[in-house]
Amino acid sequence: MDQNLLTWCVLAPASVAVLGSMGCWWIDRKSVPGAAANDEAKAFGQDAKQALSLSSAVLAFAWWVAICAGLYSSDSLALWPDEAWARVVWPILAAAVFVSPHFKPRVELTSTRQRVGSDTPGLWVLVGLIAVVAASLVMPTGEGWSDMVSLHQPWIAAVTSSTACNSFALYQMSQGGQMSHRGQVSQGGQMSHRGADRWLPLVMLAALASPAIICASAYGALAQTCLAAIVATSVIAAFAAAGKLLVPASLIVPCSLFAATMIAAGRFYSYAEVAPGAYGLALFTPAIIALVDRIFTDKSSAIRIAIAATTAIVIDGFIAYRFLLS
Repeated sequence: MDQNLLTWCVLAPASVAVLGSMGCWWIDRKSVPGAAANDEAKAFGQDAKQALSLSSAVLAFAWWVAICAGLYSSDSLALWPDEAWARVVWPILAAAVFVSPHFKPRVELTSTRQRVGSDTPGLWVLVGLIAVVAASLVMPTGEGWSDMVSLHQPWIAAVTSSTACNSFALYQMSQGGQMSHRGQVSQGGQMSHRGADRWLPLVMLAALASPAIICASAYGALAQTCLAAIVATSVIAAFAAAGKLLVPASLIVPCSLFAATMIAAGRFYSYAEVAPGAYGLALFTPAIIALVDRIFTDKSSAIRIAIAATTAIVIDGFIAYRFLLS
């Protein structure tokens, strides 16, 4: 493997993700009731809510830095990149700062009957606005792209709807259980069996696989950035699976936005004739997985993971066949 690729698309994203995950674990362990194994958490009420918001922002920001490392590997990182697709870095930062802190688990503090969650309708309006801005920014313009201007409006609509639908579907998937202040779950059994909080990043990995495949068939710089995103998400998925993260849902919007814009960029850089349905399948992979998972919410985590993995493999396998093999 090329040294530049190894350094900036593997080692740097992995290191940043480890630091971000460990930072979230430390914040949650010290401040959120029930997050520590010895149940020595100190905060209740508003303090717990603020701690969850902080750890959500820390994790999302770490993931954004990992994306920047991938952009740096291809000399695409700049205050205002020349290539339109690389400008998505700023909408992703906006999502990490303004949206991710609201995407936290529903923690019911039984001592005060206060629920910490994110059901604010205005938040979804903000998600839609960020998606529209991101989609508009990544549309390539100039003399070399004049023959593709007619595709701008359909792809802006596709990126926006993909980001919104996938974000909402993944958020609903992550909210299958409610944790009490002692780390117990009410109204739905143990969170590890009813909610998808521990394996939600695995679904995000499936969402990133499709753009990575499409970009690998189109443009190397796109593929490198997707690789950095996959590496960072894999590290975070390992922490989440080990039960060390309460806030993997904070990556829902940044990840959905990144995946949708990379698929759009892959389309503009590709000369292959691929049916629009294949792009549509790639754009809505997380929503499809979440929809299938909804049927099996009363099953164990093992069954749900197996079904989600099977769904992802079928979708990503089809995408790989259409874009790489056919």
